[in-house]
Amino acid sequence: IPMQYKENYLTKNDCYQAGYPLPRPRGIIVHSTGVDQKRIRVYADAWDRPGVRTCVHGFLGLNRDGALCFTQILPYEMRCWGCGSGKKGSFNDSHIQFEICEDNLKDEVYFNSVMEAATDLCAYLCDRYNIKVVNVVSHYEAYKLGYASGHSDIDHWLKKHGKTMSWFRD
Repeated sequence: IPMQYKENYLTKNDCYQAGYPLPRPRGIIVHSTGVDQKRIRVYADAWDRPGVRTCVHGFLGLNRDGALCFTQILPYEMRCWGCGSGKKGSFNDSHIQFEICEDNLKDEVYFNSVMEAATDLCAYLCDRYNIKVVNVVSHYEAYKLGYASGHSDIDHWLKKHGKTMSWFRD
């Protein structure tokens, strides 16, 4: 899949400003935005300011030209604030995290393209950081394991398309 890559660090975001290190990533959390908005810029613009207490490592969606793109918004060596905490702690301390920009749940071409790009991204990150594929989880799975706040992403979106995180990992 032709996917563009861009770095656009959100230097005004509170997470970036805090600059906590993530020395050795041990997993990946795949998030989805939960709203009908495929454009990365909408999220990046909203998050690149003081007072925003959330941030992931990147967004996968459409750029300004409508092309599929991954925009990295935090260095991978920086701890993000993407999943909150659960009863056992937080995968913010150990996982690279990215958001997939959702659509209106009717665009199969977009869904298939963005999922293929997301699995390619995960494969690249697993190879780069020696992460086992079993450590690629959704926000929902991280919550069920006790290491994230209670969210249903990305499982709710996968389900609408007849898919699961097991399918994603395969």
